[in-house]
Amino acid sequence: MKIRVPLSPVVLAAAFLLNHAAHAKTINALPPPCSTQSSPQTTPPAPKNSAEDPIRQEERKNEEVIRNAFASVNRGDLDAYVDYWDLDAKNFNVAIGREGIRRGIEDIRATFPDWHMEITELIARGDSVVARFAVTGTHRGVGKLPMNGGMLVGVQPTGKHFNVEHIHWFKLRNGKIVEHTATRNDIGMMRQLGLLPPTGLPK
Repeated sequence: MKIRVPLSPVVLAAAFLLNHAAHAKTINALPPPCSTQSSPQTTPPAPKNSAEDPIRQEERKNEEVIRNAFASVNRGDLDAYVDYWDLDAKNFNVAIGREGIRRGIEDIRATFPDWHMEITELIARGDSVVARFAVTGTHRGVGKLPMNGGMLVGVQPTGKHFNVEHIHWFKLRNGKIVEHTATRNDIGMMRQLGLLPPTGLPK
């Protein structure tokens, strides 16, 4: 026959606390559960900008040469302008050299003292630069060289102003202009100066 001894409330409380402590110890000893969330992925740093293509670098330099050359013309610094040309430069496939370029621009400036060439569009590819210009001037001198179509040699000044477009094509080497050709609106200029009829060609 078993005799049950009633437990006091203090004993029961102590047993409960011991049991709870043992359970907590077991839980803490277990490895942490695997997270179902993926760890954030770190994005690798973007590569530093690589050096600009050497060809494009050269094109940018050539663009700058043309811009600076004609900025020199517009402020009347012809020595600086001529220095951008190669010693053996060709104009319309004729070797006239740097001194030939000087004589030409000096004659133009003598004929049109306010001669101005504003770049409106510029494209560089390889060793070539193509530029579109808005060209203006006032006829105040007598041309001596066959410049701008050769139609102003010996012509007395009209005092009239013109505004036309040109397209010029340059070849550059080692920072110098070595070749040049152009398509100019010489007829439009002559008409605005009153030296050709407004329409058609002179008979």
